[in-house]
Amino acid sequence: KGQGLGWRLMQHLIDYARAEKLGELYGSVLAENTTMLKMARELGFRIEPEPGDATVRHVVLEIQ
Repeated sequence: KGQGLGWRLMQHLIDYARAEKLGELYGSVLAENTTMLKMARELGFRIEPEPGDATVRHVVLEIQ
């Protein structure tokens, strides 16, 4: 924790998604995981509420 591994893994996933010409990269994050939500926001992910579950956020990155 705090060593940048999460950032490196997310960047690797984003690079892979671009190389594979995927349209988007998405996932679910617990609302209480503010560190992950902050990182997702800084990486350009859109953060939306998860319909029917206030404890989860849906994060989406449009790949271009």
